[in-house]
Amino acid sequence: MKWTIRRKFLLGFLCLFSFAVLVFNQLLEKTIENNTANFIKNTTFLFIGVFMISLFLTHRIIKPLQSLTKAAKLMGKGDYTEITNKKTSDEIGELARQFQQMQNEIRLHIEKISEEKEKVLLLERKRTDFFNNVTHELKTPLTTISGYAQIISEKGFDDALFLQKASAKIQSESERLNDMVTQLLSFSKLQMSGVVKNKEVFDLFPLIQSIREDMQLKANKYAMTIELMGKPFFIYAYRNDMRQVIINLIDNAIKHGKENHPIRILVDQTVTITNDCEPIPTKIIDQAFEPFIHHHAKDSHGLGLFICKQIIEQYNGNISFQNDSGKAIIKVHLPRWQQNGNNSPQTSNRSIL
Repeated sequence: MKWTIRRKFLLGFLCLFSFAVLVFNQLLEKTIENNTANFIKNTTFLFIGVFMISLFLTHRIIKPLQSLTKAAKLMGKGDYTEITNKKTSDEIGELARQFQQMQNEIRLHIEKISEEKEKVLLLERKRTDFFNNVTHELKTPLTTISGYAQIISEKGFDDALFLQKASAKIQSESERLNDMVTQLLSFSKLQMSGVVKNKEVFDLFPLIQSIREDMQLKANKYAMTIELMGKPFFIYAYRNDMRQVIINLIDNAIKHGKENHPIRILVDQTVTITNDCEPIPTKIIDQAFEPFIHHHAKDSHGLGLFICKQIIEQYNGNISFQNDSGKAIIKVHLPRWQQNGNNSPQTSNRSIL
Protein backbone atom coordinates (compact mmCIF):
# COMPACT_ATOMS: atom_id res chain seq x y z
CA MET A 1 0.00 0.00 0.00
CA LYS A 2 1.31 3.46 -0.94
CA TRP A 3 1.74 5.72 2.07
CA THR A 4 0.50 9.09 0.85
CA ILE A 5 0.72 12.31 2.86
CA ARG A 6 -3.01 12.17 3.53
CA ARG A 7 -2.70 8.66 5.00
CA LYS A 8 0.30 9.70 7.08
CA PHE A 9 -1.56 12.66 8.51
CA LEU A 10 -4.63 10.53 9.23
CA LEU A 11 -2.57 7.79 10.89
CA GLY A 12 -0.63 10.34 12.93
CA PHE A 13 -3.80 12.08 14.03
CA LEU A 14 -5.43 8.78 15.07
CA CYS A 15 -2.31 7.74 17.00
CA LEU A 16 -2.09 11.07 18.77
CA PHE A 17 -5.80 11.10 19.51
CA SER A 18 -5.76 7.53 20.86
CA PHE A 19 -2.64 8.24 22.91
CA ALA A 20 -4.13 11.44 24.31
CA VAL A 21 -7.45 9.76 25.22
CA LEU A 22 -5.68 6.84 26.88
CA VAL A 23 -3.34 9.00 28.90
CA PHE A 24 -6.11 11.44 29.77
CA ASN A 25 -8.32 8.65 31.14
CA GLN A 26 -5.46 7.32 33.22
CA LEU A 27 -4.67 10.79 34.52
CA LEU A 28 -8.29 11.42 35.31
CA GLU A 29 -8.54 8.24 37.32
CA LYS A 30 -5.35 9.03 39.22
CA THR A 31 -6.48 12.57 39.80
CA ILE A 32 -9.67 11.42 41.40
CA GLU A 33 -7.64 9.21 43.66
CA ASN A 34 -4.83 11.74 44.27
CA ASN A 35 -4.97 15.49 43.80
CA THR A 36 -5.19 18.32 41.28
CA ALA A 37 -1.41 19.03 41.26
CA ASN A 38 -0.60 15.64 39.84
CA PHE A 39 -3.32 16.13 37.19
CA ILE A 40 -1.77 19.38 35.99
CA LYS A 41 1.71 17.83 35.96
CA ASN A 42 0.68 14.78 34.00
CA THR A 43 -1.40 16.86 31.58
CA THR A 44 1.65 19.02 30.88
CA PHE A 45 3.76 15.97 30.07
CA LEU A 46 0.96 14.75 27.80
CA PHE A 47 0.85 17.91 25.73
CA ILE A 48 4.65 18.07 25.56
CA GLY A 49 4.66 14.51 24.16
CA VAL A 50 1.95 15.37 21.67
CA PHE A 51 3.86 18.50 20.60
CA MET A 52 7.12 16.57 20.07
CA ILE A 53 5.40 13.93 17.96
CA SER A 54 3.65 16.64 15.90
CA LEU A 55 6.97 18.44 15.43
CA PHE A 56 8.63 15.23 14.21
CA LEU A 57 5.88 14.53 11.68
CA THR A 58 5.90 18.13 10.47
CA HIS A 59 9.69 18.00 10.02
CA ARG A 60 9.40 14.80 7.97
CA ILE A 61 7.00 16.61 5.61
CA ILE A 62 8.63 20.06 5.50
CA LYS A 63 12.24 18.89 4.94
CA PRO A 64 11.62 17.39 1.45
CA LEU A 65 9.77 20.55 0.45
CA GLN A 66 12.71 22.65 1.62
CA SER A 67 15.05 20.45 -0.42
CA LEU A 68 12.88 20.93 -3.52
CA THR A 69 12.82 24.69 -2.94
CA LYS A 70 16.62 24.78 -2.58
CA ALA A 71 17.06 22.64 -5.71
CA ALA A 72 14.76 24.96 -7.69
CA LYS A 73 16.81 28.00 -6.62
CA LEU A 74 20.08 26.26 -7.54
CA MET A 75 18.66 25.20 -10.90
CA GLY A 76 17.85 28.85 -11.62
CA LYS A 77 21.60 29.55 -11.17
CA GLY A 78 22.62 26.69 -13.46
CA ASP A 79 23.38 24.14 -10.71
CA TYR A 80 21.67 20.81 -11.41
CA THR A 81 22.66 18.98 -8.21
CA GLU A 82 20.74 15.74 -7.78
CA ILE A 83 18.00 15.66 -5.15
CA THR A 84 18.89 13.20 -2.37
CA ASN A 85 15.51 12.57 -0.70
CA LYS A 86 13.43 11.29 -3.60
CA LYS A 87 13.09 7.67 -2.44
CA THR A 88 9.88 8.04 -0.45
CA SER A 89 6.68 6.64 -1.94
CA ASP A 90 4.36 9.52 -1.08
CA GLU A 91 3.37 12.56 -3.17
CA ILE A 92 6.49 14.48 -2.15
CA GLY A 93 8.71 11.60 -3.27
CA GLU A 94 6.87 11.48 -6.59
CA LEU A 95 7.22 15.26 -6.91
CA ALA A 96 10.97 14.98 -6.20
CA ARG A 97 11.39 12.29 -8.88
CA GLN A 98 9.48 14.31 -11.46
CA PHE A 99 11.51 17.38 -10.53
CA GLN A 100 14.75 15.40 -10.95
CA GLN A 101 13.60 14.17 -14.36
CA MET A 102 12.77 17.74 -15.36
CA GLN A 103 16.24 18.79 -14.18
CA ASN A 104 17.90 16.14 -16.32
CA GLU A 105 15.89 17.08 -19.41
CA ILE A 106 16.62 20.78 -18.95
CA ARG A 107 20.33 20.05 -18.47
CA LEU A 108 20.43 17.92 -21.63
CA HIS A 109 18.62 20.61 -23.62
CA ILE A 110 20.98 23.30 -22.35
CA GLU A 111 24.02 21.18 -23.21
CA LYS A 112 22.62 20.57 -26.69
CA ILE A 113 21.92 24.28 -27.14
CA SER A 114 25.48 25.08 -26.01
CA GLU A 115 26.91 22.59 -28.52
CA GLU A 116 24.78 24.03 -31.33
CA LYS A 117 25.82 27.54 -30.30
CA GLU A 118 29.49 26.56 -30.54
CA LYS A 119 28.86 25.06 -33.98
CA VAL A 120 27.11 28.23 -35.15
CA LEU A 121 29.92 30.44 -33.78
CA LEU A 122 32.55 28.23 -35.45
CA LEU A 123 30.62 28.30 -38.73
CA GLU A 124 30.32 32.08 -38.48
CA ARG A 125 34.06 32.43 -37.86
CA LYS A 126 34.80 30.19 -40.84
CA ARG A 127 32.38 32.16 -43.00
CA THR A 128 34.00 35.44 -41.98
CA ASP A 129 37.51 34.07 -42.57
CA PHE A 130 36.44 32.65 -45.93
CA PHE A 131 34.96 36.01 -47.00
CA ASN A 132 38.07 37.91 -45.87
CA ASN A 133 40.36 35.44 -47.67
CA VAL A 134 38.34 35.59 -50.88
CA THR A 135 38.39 39.39 -50.77
CA HIS A 136 42.14 39.42 -50.21
CA GLU A 137 42.85 36.82 -52.91
CA LEU A 138 40.77 38.66 -55.50
CA LYS A 139 42.10 42.07 -54.52
CA THR A 140 45.79 41.14 -54.83
CA PRO A 141 45.88 40.34 -58.60
CA LEU A 142 43.50 43.21 -59.34
CA THR A 143 45.82 45.62 -57.54
CA THR A 144 48.81 44.30 -59.51
CA ILE A 145 46.99 44.53 -62.85
CA SER A 146 45.71 48.02 -62.05
CA GLY A 147 49.19 49.22 -61.00
CA TYR A 148 50.93 48.01 -64.16
CA ALA A 149 48.11 49.27 -66.39
CA GLN A 150 48.27 52.71 -64.78
CA ILE A 151 52.03 52.97 -65.36
CA ILE A 152 52.01 51.91 -69.02
CA SER A 153 49.05 54.16 -69.76
CA GLU A 154 50.84 57.28 -68.53
CA LYS A 155 51.53 59.94 -71.12
CA GLY A 156 55.02 59.69 -72.56
CA PHE A 157 55.67 56.11 -71.42
CA ASP A 158 58.16 54.45 -73.79
CA ASP A 159 60.02 51.81 -71.75
CA ALA A 160 59.91 48.71 -73.95
CA LEU A 161 61.50 46.39 -71.38
CA PHE A 162 59.09 47.46 -68.63
CA LEU A 163 56.19 47.14 -71.08
CA GLN A 164 57.21 43.54 -71.79
CA LYS A 165 57.51 42.81 -68.05
CA ALA A 166 54.17 44.50 -67.34
CA SER A 167 52.42 42.56 -70.10
CA ALA A 168 53.73 39.25 -68.77
CA LYS A 169 52.74 40.19 -65.21
CA ILE A 170 49.26 41.32 -66.26
CA GLN A 171 48.80 38.07 -68.17
CA SER A 172 49.91 35.88 -65.25
CA GLU A 173 47.78 37.78 -62.74
CA SER A 174 44.80 37.61 -65.10
CA GLU A 175 45.23 33.83 -65.33
CA ARG A 176 45.49 33.63 -61.56
CA LEU A 177 42.34 35.73 -61.19
CA ASN A 178 40.54 33.53 -63.72
CA ASP A 179 41.57 30.40 -61.78
CA MET A 180 40.21 31.82 -58.54
CA VAL A 181 36.90 32.84 -60.12
CA THR A 182 36.60 29.36 -61.65
CA GLN A 183 37.27 27.78 -58.25
CA LEU A 184 34.70 30.02 -56.59
CA LEU A 185 32.11 29.03 -59.20
CA SER A 186 32.95 25.36 -58.63
CA PHE A 187 32.62 25.83 -54.87
CA SER A 188 29.29 27.61 -55.30
CA LYS A 189 28.00 24.80 -57.51
CA LEU A 190 29.23 22.25 -54.96
CA GLN A 191 27.16 23.91 -52.22
CA MET A 192 23.95 23.86 -54.26
CA SER A 193 21.42 21.29 -53.06
CA GLY A 194 19.09 19.36 -55.32
CA VAL A 195 21.54 19.17 -58.22
CA VAL A 196 20.97 15.92 -60.15
CA LYS A 197 24.21 14.13 -61.07
CA ASN A 198 24.30 11.35 -63.63
CA LYS A 199 26.33 8.74 -61.80
CA GLU A 200 27.69 5.75 -63.66
CA VAL A 201 30.11 2.87 -63.29
CA PHE A 202 33.38 3.63 -65.07
CA ASP A 203 37.09 2.89 -64.94
CA LEU A 204 39.02 5.72 -63.31
CA PHE A 205 42.33 4.77 -64.99
CA PRO A 206 41.44 5.87 -68.59
CA LEU A 207 39.99 9.11 -67.21
CA ILE A 208 43.24 9.88 -65.40
CA GLN A 209 45.15 8.92 -68.54
CA SER A 210 43.18 11.43 -70.60
CA ILE A 211 43.65 14.19 -68.02
CA ARG A 212 47.36 13.39 -67.77
CA GLU A 213 47.78 13.98 -71.51
CA ASP A 214 46.06 17.36 -71.27
CA MET A 215 47.94 18.49 -68.14
CA GLN A 216 51.29 17.43 -69.62
CA LEU A 217 51.12 20.53 -71.84
CA LYS A 218 51.16 22.72 -68.73
CA ALA A 219 53.84 20.59 -67.06
CA ASN A 220 56.11 21.02 -70.08
CA LYS A 221 56.51 24.71 -69.19
CA TYR A 222 58.34 23.62 -66.03
CA ALA A 223 60.22 20.71 -67.62
CA MET A 224 58.11 18.29 -65.60
CA THR A 225 56.80 14.92 -66.75
CA ILE A 226 53.65 13.23 -65.49
CA GLU A 227 54.08 9.48 -65.07
CA LEU A 228 51.05 7.23 -64.70
CA MET A 229 51.06 3.63 -63.50
CA GLY A 230 48.42 1.30 -62.15
CA LYS A 231 45.48 -0.86 -63.05
CA PRO A 232 41.73 -0.52 -63.67
CA PHE A 233 39.83 0.99 -60.79
CA PHE A 234 36.05 0.89 -61.26
CA ILE A 235 33.91 3.28 -59.25
CA TYR A 236 30.29 4.47 -59.22
CA ALA A 237 30.37 8.25 -59.45
CA TYR A 238 29.67 11.35 -61.53
CA ARG A 239 32.44 11.44 -64.10
CA ASN A 240 32.83 15.24 -64.10
CA ASP A 241 33.32 15.26 -60.32
CA MET A 242 36.23 12.85 -60.63
CA ARG A 243 37.61 14.83 -63.55
CA GLN A 244 37.59 18.00 -61.44
CA VAL A 245 39.34 16.24 -58.53
CA ILE A 246 42.13 14.77 -60.70
CA ILE A 247 42.70 18.06 -62.57
CA ASN A 248 42.95 19.99 -59.31
CA LEU A 249 45.38 17.49 -57.78
CA ILE A 250 47.68 17.37 -60.82
CA ASP A 251 47.53 21.16 -61.17
CA ASN A 252 48.46 21.50 -57.48
CA ALA A 253 51.44 19.17 -58.03
CA ILE A 254 52.61 21.26 -60.99
CA LYS A 255 52.26 24.56 -59.11
CA HIS A 256 54.07 23.46 -55.96
CA GLY A 257 56.41 20.79 -57.33
CA LYS A 258 60.07 21.24 -58.25
CA GLU A 259 60.95 22.00 -61.85
CA ASN A 260 62.72 19.23 -63.80
CA HIS A 261 61.24 16.63 -61.42
CA PRO A 262 58.53 14.13 -62.39
CA ILE A 263 55.00 13.88 -61.00
CA ARG A 264 54.06 10.25 -60.35
CA ILE A 265 50.49 8.94 -60.30
CA LEU A 266 49.74 5.42 -59.10
CA VAL A 267 46.27 3.89 -59.42
CA ASP A 268 45.94 0.82 -57.23
CA GLN A 269 43.91 0.43 -54.04
CA THR A 270 44.08 4.23 -53.89
CA VAL A 271 44.98 7.03 -56.27
CA THR A 272 48.37 8.36 -55.15
CA ILE A 273 49.97 11.51 -56.59
CA THR A 274 53.60 12.18 -55.61
CA ASN A 275 55.86 15.10 -56.48
CA ASP A 276 59.15 16.51 -55.21
CA CYS A 277 58.79 19.77 -53.30
CA GLU A 278 60.41 22.07 -50.78
CA PRO A 279 59.93 21.25 -47.07
CA ILE A 280 56.39 22.07 -45.94
CA PRO A 281 55.66 23.34 -42.40
CA THR A 282 53.58 21.01 -40.23
CA LYS A 283 50.93 23.71 -39.80
CA ILE A 284 50.41 23.86 -43.57
CA ILE A 285 50.16 20.06 -43.78
CA ASP A 286 47.54 19.97 -41.01
CA GLN A 287 45.50 22.66 -42.78
CA ALA A 288 46.13 21.54 -46.36
CA PHE A 289 42.43 21.05 -47.12
CA GLU A 290 41.29 24.37 -45.67
CA PRO A 291 40.52 27.20 -48.14
CA PHE A 292 43.23 29.76 -48.95
CA ILE A 293 46.06 28.32 -46.87
CA HIS A 294 49.28 30.26 -47.49
CA HIS A 295 52.55 28.38 -47.88
CA HIS A 296 54.67 31.44 -48.48
CA ALA A 297 53.89 35.12 -48.09
CA LYS A 298 52.78 35.39 -51.74
CA ASP A 299 51.67 31.82 -52.30
CA SER A 300 48.13 30.61 -51.61
CA HIS A 301 46.72 27.13 -52.15
CA GLY A 302 43.33 28.63 -53.06
CA LEU A 303 40.26 26.40 -53.06
CA GLY A 304 41.57 23.47 -55.09
CA LEU A 305 42.30 20.94 -52.33
CA PHE A 306 39.34 22.15 -50.30
CA ILE A 307 36.99 21.43 -53.22
CA CYS A 308 38.63 18.03 -53.77
CA LYS A 309 37.98 17.06 -50.16
CA GLN A 310 34.34 18.14 -50.39
CA ILE A 311 33.77 16.08 -53.54
CA ILE A 312 35.56 12.95 -52.30
CA GLU A 313 33.60 12.96 -49.03
CA GLN A 314 30.33 13.05 -51.02
CA TYR A 315 31.25 9.57 -52.28
CA ASN A 316 32.12 8.24 -48.79
CA GLY A 317 35.81 8.50 -49.57
CA ASN A 318 38.67 10.41 -47.97
CA ILE A 319 41.78 12.27 -49.05
CA SER A 320 45.06 12.66 -47.16
CA PHE A 321 48.20 14.73 -47.56
CA GLN A 322 51.69 14.17 -46.19
CA ASN A 323 55.22 15.41 -46.73
CA ASP A 324 57.87 12.71 -46.53
CA SER A 325 61.59 13.14 -47.37
CA GLY A 326 61.00 16.14 -49.61
CA LYS A 327 58.02 14.59 -51.38
CA ALA A 328 54.41 15.74 -51.27
CA ILE A 329 52.09 12.72 -51.30
CA ILE A 330 48.33 12.94 -51.78
CA LYS A 331 46.23 9.79 -51.48
CA VAL A 332 42.61 9.53 -52.56
CA HIS A 333 40.57 6.65 -51.12
CA LEU A 334 37.32 5.85 -52.95
CA PRO A 335 34.95 2.90 -52.53
CA ARG A 336 35.64 0.44 -55.33
CA TRP A 337 32.61 -0.70 -57.32
CA GLN A 338 31.98 -4.39 -56.67
CA GLN A 339 30.85 -6.34 -59.74
CA ASN A 340 29.13 -9.69 -59.26
CA GLY A 341 29.71 -12.80 -61.36
CA ASN A 342 32.66 -13.63 -63.56
CA ASN A 343 32.52 -10.49 -65.65
CA SER A 344 35.03 -8.60 -63.53
CA PRO A 345 37.44 -6.54 -65.64
CA GLN A 346 41.04 -7.66 -65.99
CA THR A 347 43.43 -6.05 -63.52
CA SER A 348 46.69 -6.14 -65.42
CA ASN A 349 49.10 -3.34 -64.53
CA ARG A 350 49.60 -0.53 -66.99
CA SER A 351 52.31 2.07 -67.20
CA ILE A 352 52.19 5.30 -69.17
CA LEU A 353 55.04 7.80 -69.35
